[in-house]
Parts: sequence; C-alpha cells; structure tokens
Amino acid sequence: MTRDRRRHRSKQNRKTKKYTEEDEEMMIECLEENPDMCINTIIEESKLDISKMTGWRILIARGFRYRTAETKWYISPKESKTKLKWAREQDPI
Repeated sequence: MTRDRRRHRSKQNRKTKKYTEEDEEMMIECLEENPDMCINTIIEESKLDISKMTGWRILIARGFRYRTAETKWYISPKESKTKLKWAREQDPI
C-alpha cells in the first residue's frame, strides 16, 4: 500500500466534529465577556453539546491557557467567631 493510500484512508476514518466555527466563536465570545468562567460554564452558556476535553482543545487551539485559582486559608468556625468578634470591636456599627 502506498503512502498516499494510507493518508487517504486515515482521512476517511476521521470522526466528524460536533461543532462548527460559529460554535467556536460563540464559546470565545462567552469567555471574553467573563474571563473568570470555568470550562463547564462556558460550554453551558454557549449551548454546545461537547465534552469538557473538547472545550479545552478548542480554547488551547485558539491560544488560551488555563489558570488555577488561588487557594484560600481554611478558617475553623471557632476562628471565624473570634475574627468576627474582633472586627466588631474595631469598628462598631
């Protein structure tokens, strides 16, 4: 089998995309409106029937990168009460 026939055969076996260029643009617009959206929310807002990984592939192909949220310190209920009490003493309403 020649190289050309293998290339042709692989193109025939490719799965068709579930989304179009317009769908990609809609997804990008949703992201540009609110850059803090998570991938699941972006897919929901753009009303696409695609997986999370497909969404990531679209964004990465368009030059977007992900960022992780900063971790917050855990405050126990006891510490929270103490902190609230201190804040009320500092600035009584």
